[in-house]
Amino acid sequence: MRKSARSAVRVHGHALPSNPGDPGRMALMNARQNPPSPDSAAEIARYIAQLTAEMAGMAGAARLEMLAYFLSLARTEAETAARLESSPSNPENA
Repeated sequence: MRKSARSAVRVHGHALPSNPGDPGRMALMNARQNPPSPDSAAEIARYIAQLTAEMAGMAGAARLEMLAYFLSLARTEAETAARLESSPSNPENA
């Protein structure tokens, strides 16, 4: 296997795309460097929704359709969890 001249940037053990100008790569690096505080389940769910949306876009661009599909499902689940956690009917928000 031939290695590229550029080495991949690794964040939390995962290689990011090697194109430094790739907006998906930059957004993923920023999101991972600035995670939410663990104080709020809704904040964490929104953070997960953001990451999975970005990763689904990257997977789609790479024609990894099944992976993009599952990441989109995870994003939808995270958005639902964030909405439910933020809901006034949630006893923790009363």
